[in-house]
Amino acid sequence: MVNLVHYFQGLNDNPMFIGLIGIMLVDIVSGYSKAFASKSYNSTVDSRGWLKRANTLFVLIVGYPLLRMAQLDSLWTAFLALSVVTNAGSVVENLTALGVPLPEQITKFLDSKKTEL
Repeated sequence: MVNLVHYFQGLNDNPMFIGLIGIMLVDIVSGYSKAFASKSYNSTVDSRGWLKRANTLFVLIVGYPLLRMAQLDSLWTAFLALSVVTNAGSVVENLTALGVPLPEQITKFLDSKKTEL
């Protein structure tokens, strides 16, 4: 029988995975800050955000050993990278809405509706 624990090894040592968790935490804090600063907290948006983060982590954690067994590590890494970029974009939107100065090279690609309070 295949030892599944062996396939989970390395997940907690992956710097990009740890970075994703860090970015998710920053996204949560900046998202709540944006909602409270604009006095526009919305439980539906909040629930959607939590479900999205939980689903992302579920897919990454469950998919990690399965894709390693199938020798498709690069597919997992691609999904992880996409998740990092997506969450980082959300952080940039939130920080821009809060008035934190960020380089125009980054903010010029943002939807103006999401960067307003």
